Amino acid sequence: DGLFGTTTNARLKKFSIEMCHHVCDYANAASKAIYGPLIFQALQKTCMKDDEDLQLRIFAFQGFGKLSKCVPTTIQSNTVFLQKLFTYIEKGGSDIQVAAQKTIGSIASAYEGVSGQNLLLVEKLVLENSEKSSTLQRLAALQLAVRAFPCDNVLSRYVCLISTGDSSDEIR
Repeated sequence: DGLFGTTTNARLKKFSIEMCHHVCDYANAASKAIYGPLIFQALQKTCMKDDEDLQLRIFAFQGFGKLSKCVPTTIQSNTVFLQKLFTYIEKGGSDIQVAAQKTIGSIASAYEGVSGQNLLLVEKLVLENSEKSSTLQRLAALQLAVRAFPCDNVLSRYVCLISTGDSSDEIR
């Protein structure tokens, strides 16, 4: 109700997102396992609403990094969300683009050991975005390639090799 209720306001929404952060930081493992998917949905719904307050959306984006460390399977099983993050880097406003790029960097390790169809989608996203014109997209693809895949992964090494010749100092 604090985030999506009919009588909610900006202050309640902020406190609700803070509560999500607090659960990720301080709850026990059993509570995190139970509430992780609910927190994921709340954060996703908040940050994906274009008409939501910008600072609240950025705060929600930051929550994914904490969630990925305490319940990585929730993030790992949802590769469509990763695809949406890359879309936000491409089409969002500048603050949202940076927030989405930082989110990809912070959740990338949750995709370590991904397999099956999810692996194919993650590899596709890395390859596609490593060749985009946007510096933030290339940086996010590089971070994902380095953190999600082992050192002997061919795609990961290819993206790293391409990135060494990048025009941006952040990526090199």
